[in-house]
Amino acid sequence: MSREIKFFMLYSDESKFLEVTQQFGDALVDVKLHPLSFTELEKPMIYTGERLEVPPLPQFFIHSPKSRLITSSNGFLDQICSDVIEYSRCSIFKNTHTVRSGRIWAKFSYYGENGETIKKPTWFSERYTAYRKWITKNLIPDSSHTFYIGEEAYTLYKEKGYKMMASPKVEVTFS
Repeated sequence: MSREIKFFMLYSDESKFLEVTQQFGDALVDVKLHPLSFTELEKPMIYTGERLEVPPLPQFFIHSPKSRLITSSNGFLDQICSDVIEYSRCSIFKNTHTVRSGRIWAKFSYYGENGETIKKPTWFSERYTAYRKWITKNLIPDSSHTFYIGEEAYTLYKEKGYKMMASPKVEVTFS
């Protein structure tokens, strides 16, 4: 079983969220388990036309000191079996005045070598729930409470006319 919550968070919104991860004592890593600091994430992914304005780090992982981190034979993080929460960042497309959604996502069980269901520890589910609650409490929901938007992204939406996109063709609206 897995769960996700989708959002539109830009740099200032991300910084507030990542402060919460630090308060929990959690750390950030990339797919090769290289430690990341928030200073490495200073710029959002901004597209101008066909190219990126800044080098992206579109996705990283949040883990606790208690997390089991499992890698594949080629050294990449196995995010299905590891106790990590995926954080996918939003992308800003200046040429089309759109922002693509980001998300946090986690898997809470997986199948073992013999086909048995292996559940991840309770603390892991509780940590994901704490992050989910922070998002639902601190960001603005759309009418269906499916997407949430942070202050900086909301300013782009309301004042600059940017469209918030769930996919290339599906727009999300906020009041």
